[in-house]
Amino acid sequence: MSDIIDIILNKGLGSFSYEEKCNLKGKRPTPHLSLEYKEAKTLRKFQLSWYSKFNWLAGSSERNKLYCYICVLFRGEDEWSINGIPNIKNLVRKAEKHQISKKQLTNKESFHMLGKQELAFRGHRENEGSLNKGNYCEILDLLAKEEQFIREHFLTNSVFKGTSHDIQNDLIHCVTTVLNSHILKELQIINFISIQADETTDVSCQSQMSLIFRYIIDNKIEERFIGFFDVSENKTAAGLSEVILNELSKWNIGQKVVCQTDDGASVMADEKMGCILLHGAKTIKDVKLFIAKLTMFYIFFSRSSKRSVLLREQGFKLPNQCNTRWNYHSRAALTIKTLFNELKNAVSHVVDDPGWDSTSVCTASGILSIMNNRKFVYLLVLFSKIFIFTDHTFCILQNKSTTDIKYCVNEIKSLTSRLKDLRNETSIHDIIKCSIELNTDLKYTNEEQATLRRLTFEIIDSLIVQINIRFKDFEKLEFVEIINEKMFASYKVHFPEEKLRQLFKYYPDIFDKDRLKNELYIIYTDPLKYFAPFEFIDYIFKNELQEVYQEVTKLIQLVLTILATTASSERSMSTLKRIKSFLRNSMTNDRLSSLSTLAIEKKMLGELSKDPTFINNCRRQIRVRVSVSCVCLPRLSTLSDDIIVLLIKNLDRPFSEES
Repeated sequence: MSDIIDIILNKGLGSFSYEEKCNLKGKRPTPHLSLEYKEAKTLRKFQLSWYSKFNWLAGSSERNKLYCYICVLFRGEDEWSINGIPNIKNLVRKAEKHQISKKQLTNKESFHMLGKQELAFRGHRENEGSLNKGNYCEILDLLAKEEQFIREHFLTNSVFKGTSHDIQNDLIHCVTTVLNSHILKELQIINFISIQADETTDVSCQSQMSLIFRYIIDNKIEERFIGFFDVSENKTAAGLSEVILNELSKWNIGQKVVCQTDDGASVMADEKMGCILLHGAKTIKDVKLFIAKLTMFYIFFSRSSKRSVLLREQGFKLPNQCNTRWNYHSRAALTIKTLFNELKNAVSHVVDDPGWDSTSVCTASGILSIMNNRKFVYLLVLFSKIFIFTDHTFCILQNKSTTDIKYCVNEIKSLTSRLKDLRNETSIHDIIKCSIELNTDLKYTNEEQATLRRLTFEIIDSLIVQINIRFKDFEKLEFVEIINEKMFASYKVHFPEEKLRQLFKYYPDIFDKDRLKNELYIIYTDPLKYFAPFEFIDYIFKNELQEVYQEVTKLIQLVLTILATTASSERSMSTLKRIKSFLRNSMTNDRLSSLSTLAIEKKMLGELSKDPTFINNCRRQIRVRVSVSCVCLPRLSTLSDDIIVLLIKNLDRPFSEES
């Protein structure tokens, strides 16, 4: 049997996978050790009973030493976590002193919470004899030690304690329903809504689409998580659209939607330009293989601490893999190209050095073949050039799309022009020359050069088509510049009539045209009002000028609603990974969506829970659930307000970002 402590001390906890780390808590090693101590004529030997007396004590058979298992995991005192106790002289006295030390108590608290945060909400068995009853019950037990009314409730109530699976599910559903009711009230009073939709695959290999509503309430931007939707069976445009349309109908907001962001492709700023352009080019088989090979480099070096150290010894590291980040592939390609020789030396070392395991050698041999592949090296150079252009354009769109649409349009045209400049014989020869300089062992025949020429033209044509499709309507958003504070001085002389007509064309029957023109004129002629949109709407509400600038307020709210980013979508995906982990991969989608709402909207949950009516609303939902639930649930409505508050807080706690 392997010596866990010896492995941890030799390789470090970083060498363990997430699953292995989760299992460490229950694997305290308690081997028999050949430790002896002779005192006068008495020979004292190691006693196995010490493991029971000190439930943190552990042994290493390889090192023949005793350790504090908690301190080994959380880096405590060197004597107990690194050096170990090599003899048993005064062992009991040392152990008793150690277990009340500040460091050990701190580590013990961390160890105690390991398995309670970001792990399974429910346990496999939740009876009194279970070693792990799940986060919900474990935290309630912990609270019961401090809170008298919770303790009394558990001790005196033998029939109903509020800890069963059904109760947990009902509480989750009831609180989520109250949160959704609050969101519905907000949706009824706002003017505009934009939708953010993103898709990812969860741990059960099911495709989950998240929906987020973005809107402005007075002068505050709100982004509300609506839920996860399983779209595994139909990931077509029609299937995804059906899910979105059903939600629009359910929330009755169809007339208020002014913008939709799909998979990061906002109408204002394409947050994942690299991903989208590659998505179009990946219909070409050679490009699809090239992208897969790029990913292999990171996977090879990241899956082993020994291989990671080898790369760090070369003085660099590869960018973290994230296929949904717009610039992952560009950073990976540029890093591999820039450090091609260093990377090749590292891979060759794994192949040639006899100290490496067979899996590493086999994979390294495959990567070395890739680096000697003429087509791969050519595409590496080609895409490195392309990514320089696309990354530059992305940065422009990120910084300028909220203020200068015309500048962004010109930049998109420049990008198309730069890509077309690569579509000629001179560029092909330059790329081939650079490829040979990168790997001097390469030689390209005339036939291979002709093949690569056709492939290059096909890739560039595909990228240009994608750009034209994605940004064909970008010019229609020039009305955004009406509230560009940098243009106000020029608008004072030349009023933006054309941009205003464009606004009225695409958003008719929303604004009082004459009043909006007059309000804008007042702003343009007063330098003291030259504020950015965020600042101006804040200025309006702080000075209670809503009645004065009714139409400008609506215009700013419209623009700020349209200017959606995918940050909230990305956060919802992170929550999905935490909540639906390998430890709870059988979770239903309803429960997943409800728990995600509690986790993502915990700020709103915290604010609402301060309102006395919140508990009453939860009770009202509980009574509704009672009518369709099992017979024992009516007792849920008899719980005190304090207990319900604590139960609700514990529903959210396992999935907080701080954990």
